[in-house]
Amino acid sequence: MPKDKKNLCILPWTHLSTDPLGTLRPCCIAKDVIKDGDHTYNIKKDSLIDVLKSPYMKELRDQFRNGRFPKTCQICELNEKNNVVSKREQHLQWQKIRNIPEVNYNNEPNEISDLQIILSNKCNLKCRTCNAIYSTKWIQESTERGLIRYNQFLTEMDSQLGNKVLKTLHDISPALHHIEYMGGEPFLQNEFYQFTEQLIESGHSKNIHLSFSSNAIHKGEEALARLCENFKEVSLNLSIDGIGSHFNYLRHGGTWSIAEENIKNYAYLAEKKFTNFSSVITHTVSWLMCIMFQNCLKKSTESLPF
Repeated sequence: MPKDKKNLCILPWTHLSTDPLGTLRPCCIAKDVIKDGDHTYNIKKDSLIDVLKSPYMKELRDQFRNGRFPKTCQICELNEKNNVVSKREQHLQWQKIRNIPEVNYNNEPNEISDLQIILSNKCNLKCRTCNAIYSTKWIQESTERGLIRYNQFLTEMDSQLGNKVLKTLHDISPALHHIEYMGGEPFLQNEFYQFTEQLIESGHSKNIHLSFSSNAIHKGEEALARLCENFKEVSLNLSIDGIGSHFNYLRHGGTWSIAEENIKNYAYLAEKKFTNFSSVITHTVSWLMCIMFQNCLKKSTESLPF
């Protein structure tokens, strides 16, 4: 029996998170990638169920059972010490809100129900808070300047490697109830459409809440209609770090007037057209935007339709 149930985290029993290069973590803010000895697990070569059942993940679960925060979970531990709601606490709350079945923390898990996935870093912007790992625009500049070059995660999802990754994802899809797809910019990624179409064709999408992030520069209403028609729920997180010229500076390559128009259109779609669709504004807080953060927050809460 777990020593202290109030300090348990649901994620090591239900969830995995991938990085753009294919490595995996217990969650996106975990300090370390999942590895055993010299073997670093990677979605390009390892079964996700094998990763969930790996010695590393079993040890992580044992630490939670014994009432200890693992070292890789330092961000949540620090947040809770400072009375900030942690990711661990958020997911325990969401378990109740989304009617997710109770987890038996005494048992070892056999399936993944919650997945955060990145299949490409293709992006149309070069945000100043980003880097070449998460944006192909930054790859281009890094190459031109002779800096470290990070290739796209998968250049073609219809390649042999891409098919292997899709097969790995297909194998876990029957148990999935929540997917968070990260970018890059998903609306521009063939990988995003191939992955979601695979879920639609299998019929598993009807049981899945799909959440994904966008920079609001691309108008994806047609794609959104397809997703809303076939997924249980669809949530769109619009990543906005400033308004006006401040947005244009931070989101290099983006234009605020286009983003603002698209934000309002997504709000309209959520209110008037798609009953299972929601859209929210999220911020990447950094020193580059801290002076303008209050203005950005005010615009988000008062002027924009959310």
